[in-house]
Amino acid sequence: WNPQVDCQAEARCHRIGQTKPVCIYRLVSQNTLDEVIYETAQSKLRLGHIVLPPHLFKFEAIAKDQQKVDLNELLRQIRMETKDNRVRPDGNIYTDAEIEKFLDRSDLM
Repeated sequence: WNPQVDCQAEARCHRIGQTKPVCIYRLVSQNTLDEVIYETAQSKLRLGHIVLPPHLFKFEAIAKDQQKVDLNELLRQIRMETKDNRVRPDGNIYTDAEIEKFLDRSDLM
């Protein structure tokens, strides 16, 4: 009944390494509970756009604030985050080859 869950699922179709177009089909049968759920979700999405219209957000102001971030501080944070993300549960560091193997999706095509 939460349409944002569907939106999130649609967004997950576009993964790292995705190169082919993605089509999402929603199959809904008439006069079923599926139709009621779908119509309720669409109604909630419309209500959300009425209550919080996208044009109310000032993305230009946000972008200008983000540009004020110190470049050296940003690089330091990226290095720390990258370092933390490469640590295995046993404390060892993943190698570049291991990370590439995780990201390899050639067997899915």
